[in-house]
Amino acid sequence: MSKSECCRFFKKATRQTPFEYLLNYRIKKSIPLLLSDQYNITEISESVGFSNASYYTEIFKRVMDLSPTKYKKEKLEKVEAF
Repeated sequence: MSKSECCRFFKKATRQTPFEYLLNYRIKKSIPLLLSDQYNITEISESVGFSNASYYTEIFKRVMDLSPTKYKKEKLEKVEAF
């Protein structure tokens, strides 16, 4: 199977390119780290495979519709409300 055939098959099965899948996977893996308060944005971005924090933030906003900081703030506010 060629690379292009593999990519077409992957996109047909997942409705996203392999690269889009990887970015979404990295963002999902970063959420527990973001909510843990143990790491800053730079450490989180590097630990999930992004080259720098600004690119991580850009992709996070695209995937989650919020910045990492705002996402964390909103999630923590919901926890505190209980």
